[in-house]
Amino acid sequence: MSFHILHLFDHGSYLRKRAGRLYCQNGESQNSLPIENIKAVIIAAKGLTLSTQLIGALLEHGAIILHCDENYQPVGLTTGITSTINVRIMEGQIRPRHRFRDQLWGEVLRRKISHQVFALDAVGIGENPLVGATAVIAQDEARVARIYFRSFFRLLDARGQTRAQKKHGWLNAYLNYGYAVLSAVMHRSIIVHGLLSNIGIHHMARYRSWPLVYDLMEPLRPVVDVLTSQFIESESDYSDTSSSMKNFAKYVGNSLRLFRVPHRRYSLKLVDAIDFYVRSFANACEYQDISQLWIPSFDVANFEQSRVPSK
Repeated sequence: MSFHILHLFDHGSYLRKRAGRLYCQNGESQNSLPIENIKAVIIAAKGLTLSTQLIGALLEHGAIILHCDENYQPVGLTTGITSTINVRIMEGQIRPRHRFRDQLWGEVLRRKISHQVFALDAVGIGENPLVGATAVIAQDEARVARIYFRSFFRLLDARGQTRAQKKHGWLNAYLNYGYAVLSAVMHRSIIVHGLLSNIGIHHMARYRSWPLVYDLMEPLRPVVDVLTSQFIESESDYSDTSSSMKNFAKYVGNSLRLFRVPHRRYSLKLVDAIDFYVRSFANACEYQDISQLWIPSFDVANFEQSRVPSK
């Protein structure tokens, strides 16, 4: 079965459910998709109408709806109610044994740093400043992040921009959108597997936050970073986000759908790999066993194999 991350850009569209399919009507044009194949709907258009029957069907099938403002920046999320309840998983997540959270977070960070190393290599850095960084993350994780983003922003020629000022600059606009799409897919999987998104292993609960989503997506953020750099390579006017953000949204949606990671003797699409990842995290919580955790892994070759045209 194929799956879809559906991006809606056409203003004034009307979406409804009929015979198990999503129908999108805009003027004389009409398109449809099987609802069961949709994992996320990204709304980035004005005057859009969705029928209540369609919204209910999307949530019932485990899809998630991400709402964006006029600048394509995420502002809200519509999710279903957790349909799977496993008391042992919940107890393991809420009351883990001694240092279990630290062990989980350590595994997540090690994989994140290894992916950041590959990301800088994929973008074209010469001498990689993060080689060997996994040995020191426990002492200074924030320093590793500063080194990574300083190098990344410099390689993409994002003058005057830093990741510390996430709401400013064209590169941050792209990264914010890409991370939001990734977080929506992660959030969906967390709900499906009966985990509590507001109880993390490192990030703390705050107003309008989902700590577990942020924790588990950390190793996958470099995927968005490299996809952003690939888009910029082929986009002539990338610094004007008002005109190019729509192209980027389509590009990152298609790329996340096609990107594959190795898993045992075969490969998985990233969205399917996220399901495996979250399920393994749930198993680790249930049995309080760190060996149950499987985190998707990728390298430079995976980016080249999954590269798609920007237009």
